[in-house]
Amino acid sequence: SYRLIQFHFHTPCEHCADRPKFSMELHLVHKNDDGETAVVGVRLDPDGPNATFQAFLETIPDSGRPGGVAALDPRDLLPEKLGYVHYPGSLTTPACNEGVLWHVLAERITVSEDQMKRFQRRYPKTARPLQQRGDRLPQRSRD
Repeated sequence: SYRLIQFHFHTPCEHCADRPKFSMELHLVHKNDDGETAVVGVRLDPDGPNATFQAFLETIPDSGRPGGVAALDPRDLLPEKLGYVHYPGSLTTPACNEGVLWHVLAERITVSEDQMKRFQRRYPKTARPLQQRGDRLPQRSRD
C-alpha cells in the first residue's frame, strides 16, 4: 500500500520521446511502509484549459520563493483512463540512481497553451537529462 507524499511538475516532459518545447509532466510521488518509492507520471498536452491546474497556477510561488499552493485533490489531475507503462527507474533529481517503480499513464491530460507557458515562465527547465534505457523493459498494463 502506497501513500501520496507529494506531487510536482517537470518541463519539458520527461517521458515524451521528442520533448517538444511546450510539454510538461506531472509526477505523483508515493511511498510505502518499507520506504519504497513509486511514481505515477501524467503527461500534459497544450490542448485546452484545465480548472485544477489553473487553481494551482494561481497560488504557486515564484521560483526559489517559499509558499504553499491551493488546496486541491491531485486525483483531479488524472485522466479518465488509467492504463500505464511500468518500469523500474530512478528519481528525477541527480544522481538519478535510486530504485523507483514508475507508472507512466498512457492517456494524457490537457492544459491550455497559456497555462503551460505561465508555468514555464516561472520554472523554465525542470527536467533531468534523458536517461539511457539500459536493460529496463517497460511493461504495459492491460487497461
